[in-house]
Amino acid sequence: MSREMDIGQKIRHHRRRMKMTQSELSNGIISTSYLSKIENGVIEPPNDVLELLSSRLNIKPKTLKDTDHDLYHTWFQILFKGEKEEAISLFKQIDTRLDVLISATLSNLVEIHKLRYFRLVAEKEKAKEQYDYLERVSSKFNDKEKYYWLKFKGDYHYNKLSYNKALLYFQQAEEFTNTDLFNQQDELSDLYFRIASSASKLRNTHIALLYSNKALEYFRDSYQLKNCIKCHVLIGISYRRMGYLNKSYDSHQLAAKIAKMQNDIDALAVCYQNLGNLYSLWEDSSQAIRNYTKSFELRTDNANILKLIPITSIMKEYYNHGDLENAEKWLNEGLSLTENLNPTDSVYVYKLRVYSHLIKGINGSFEKLITKEVVPFLDDRQLYYEKFTYLKMLADYYFSDKKYKKAAVYYSEANTALMNVNKE
Repeated sequence: MSREMDIGQKIRHHRRRMKMTQSELSNGIISTSYLSKIENGVIEPPNDVLELLSSRLNIKPKTLKDTDHDLYHTWFQILFKGEKEEAISLFKQIDTRLDVLISATLSNLVEIHKLRYFRLVAEKEKAKEQYDYLERVSSKFNDKEKYYWLKFKGDYHYNKLSYNKALLYFQQAEEFTNTDLFNQQDELSDLYFRIASSASKLRNTHIALLYSNKALEYFRDSYQLKNCIKCHVLIGISYRRMGYLNKSYDSHQLAAKIAKMQNDIDALAVCYQNLGNLYSLWEDSSQAIRNYTKSFELRTDNANILKLIPITSIMKEYYNHGDLENAEKWLNEGLSLTENLNPTDSVYVYKLRVYSHLIKGINGSFEKLITKEVVPFLDDRQLYYEKFTYLKMLADYYFSDKKYKKAAVYYSEANTALMNVNKE
């Protein structure tokens, strides 16, 4: 877009901001038709005209000439990399200069990236407001804008645990990568990883494995080792779910090796967590707990929401082997961390509430918790495997209590949920 088009759009923006008509702004300076041509980008106004128009608009002439394209594109890249502190610093500059702005196209991209920014800095209310605004204006986006809108839309829903919606929007975003407008391999590979990650959450193993390998190919060739770790972990999870436990073990060991080389503590915690899952399947409880504990110890400086993963795994391992004393110890550790969390923050909130019944003693609210709270929450997010797990717990409880009719009902519902997993 040309410089004069940018200037014309800015003049129109500030004129409307001042609630002035074209005749009011142009009066005594230029003709109304001449101003119309400037605003439509037909002609470029001379400096003396710009100064007079700027004075009437109560802005500096520099405001109309500056574009700050480099600042905005730098901010986009910082957001892409997820560098929170730098993103905050640049946004402070951008937020004070938005009236300087930019072409209409870049303006849309800034607004779209603000959704990514508000999510990165965990400003949930602002993210929701920005999401709603973008939803209203999205019909006017061009292909490039639609791509970023769909990608960040998917990211928004992923972080609300709505993985089904996330996968849908990520896949829709992929449809806009086959155009001449899109040739950024790093951006494409990042999208592939997001598709793989959301598919993995939904236990859509085929898609998760396919897109993990597609992303890994680029990350490996470009020596993006931290991203390679994430891909190897997803591949390992996929192999585990397919029953290839030795292949899964090799993938996680490779991921752990790279994480140690990179001194990536967070990634190493994830590797130990998944190795623990493998040992649990191999019925080596001591090794499972050992790896879960390593994961927990490495997460001590992280947010509570991440600590819940190894905590609940250790709790469950002890419970499954009849060690209720240690199971309750870790249950209480988890409950203390979830006092200010709700299920939309983490599904582990519900897991702890359910296991509180199993470990401390089931009361009359157990069935209501699962059927009225947990299952609707999981249905809304199409988390069918998790739904199967909780319904089976309820069925097992009624079977052990010799309430066979109720047990049969919930075994049937659990089986239906499992069939939905296998359809994916």
